[in-house]
Amino acid sequence: MKNIYVLGLCYSHDASVCLLKDGVPIVAIQKERLSRKKHDGSITDIDLGDCINYCLGAEGINLSQIDLVIENSPTVLYCKEKGNILGFARSRLLDNLDKNKIIQISHHLAHAYCAYGLSNFRKCAVMVIDGQGNYKEDLTEDFSKAIIYPSFCESSYIERESFYDFSNGKYKVLRKNLSTIHKSFIRLSGLGHLYESVSSYIFKSRFDAGKLMGLAPYGEKNMPFKMLDIKNKAEIIYYNEWVKKFCHPNRDAGCLKKYFKEYANLANKTQKELEKAVVALSRWIKSITKCENLVYAGGVALNCSANTQILNNSGFKNIFIAPPASDCGVSIGCALYGYLNILGKSKKEINYLDYLGRAYTEVDIISAIRKNKKMVIYRKSSNVSKEIAKLISSGEVIGWFQGKSEFSPRALGNRSIIADPRNLKMKDKINLGIKKREFFRPFAPSVLEEEAFEFFDIKYSPYMLLTTKVKKNKKNMIPAVVHIDNTSRIQTVNKIQNPIYYSLIKEFYALTKIPMILNTSFNSNEPIVETPGDALNCFFESGLDTLCIGDYIIKKQK
Repeated sequence: MKNIYVLGLCYSHDASVCLLKDGVPIVAIQKERLSRKKHDGSITDIDLGDCINYCLGAEGINLSQIDLVIENSPTVLYCKEKGNILGFARSRLLDNLDKNKIIQISHHLAHAYCAYGLSNFRKCAVMVIDGQGNYKEDLTEDFSKAIIYPSFCESSYIERESFYDFSNGKYKVLRKNLSTIHKSFIRLSGLGHLYESVSSYIFKSRFDAGKLMGLAPYGEKNMPFKMLDIKNKAEIIYYNEWVKKFCHPNRDAGCLKKYFKEYANLANKTQKELEKAVVALSRWIKSITKCENLVYAGGVALNCSANTQILNNSGFKNIFIAPPASDCGVSIGCALYGYLNILGKSKKEINYLDYLGRAYTEVDIISAIRKNKKMVIYRKSSNVSKEIAKLISSGEVIGWFQGKSEFSPRALGNRSIIADPRNLKMKDKINLGIKKREFFRPFAPSVLEEEAFEFFDIKYSPYMLLTTKVKKNKKNMIPAVVHIDNTSRIQTVNKIQNPIYYSLIKEFYALTKIPMILNTSFNSNEPIVETPGDALNCFFESGLDTLCIGDYIIKKQK
């Protein structure tokens, strides 16, 4: 039987491509992983050429074998038009395909299909919250029967939060929260936009929302000013009091240190307001759908602390948060929309693990090492898990490169920097000497699933998308992975999910009686490493003690 291939393309920041085979994502890649530019974006398929070739090459097929291409861009109208748009030539890599095979969908719809398609629910409520999606005039959904906030919005308004009811691959739009991007209408902001605005104020970039989440616990609680109100039916009203109250944006070297307390207070207030709002919205959609299952996507769904509040307070029995919740996951959503909605196929049971990169062979590894042979000493290990566990327990920080890369922004044990969670000094060693980032940034523990509840107030969190309290009698045992508020953003690991990573943690457990290791993404001030060559470059430029690629253990020449 002929395989059905659907290609999903995301034109945005965190641009990406996904290849779907018979309804299952088999390979996907973010543009930044290949270009080595963080949050690298795209506005045409030409820009995504390397990513398309990466996906096709991993499966050994060519464009002529693709049955359907689904795209999303910042404006769907851009994709539909020909000629010269915004000063860019409109030639397309896909021009040789039958035009009937190329379909465009809007942004939040793609996020929704990503979350729904990767979940194992046939029926569920879907919530999408991010910085911004498509303009109202570009929406491809039928939202004629949906609730729209505000009711007077015009075509220039843009989607911020969207709510759907999904059943057997089909969807109904329940609600759209839209806003203008014009500064004079700040009261019509969105949750993601608010969080990005504060992130830009403190860290100079809207892409540093993760830093804001890490900074929040350092701030004072109950700051006496408003950022938003929750009205009936979870309508959100925004206020700009914080813009007037805080007047020291981070514009110069030393600002973060000088105004640290001010920034921490603002971060804490923003985080608490976000948590309050997402819980209200999740409870609203629960009341409307009466469903037991919630799936959630969009950039705000990467906020682990808010996710924990949804888990505990939304009223849903089952919750699935898409690991590729940010814009990178739009390509997966596009492909799944094509398979389910355009081709009319049945939803597949997808055991999603997030390892969607291409596999690198031993030949690839040896070739990369030999290109740097004057700089390294290397050998092949007969038991790499046992040897690396011993090095970690002795205080080394390891670059760990195994199998296929993670697609999402969280490292889940294939492209990770790993270390001993028992050593408090590891936080500064990795933050300042290796990752070159702020001192307050926390690190995650990767813990054996069967042992998680011994240390944490949660049993299962495979994608590092939830925070949890560390049990009081355990926190002094693992200080490097406990944040200032006594929480951890944990990843639970089982043998099926990642056998070699599980084996490594198991070996460390046998040596130390601690069933976890410290885990952070394998990068410094660049995207997560993709190739063996990337891993070696990061190894040379950082303070990593040892690099492990596959079965090869690599040291720097003295």
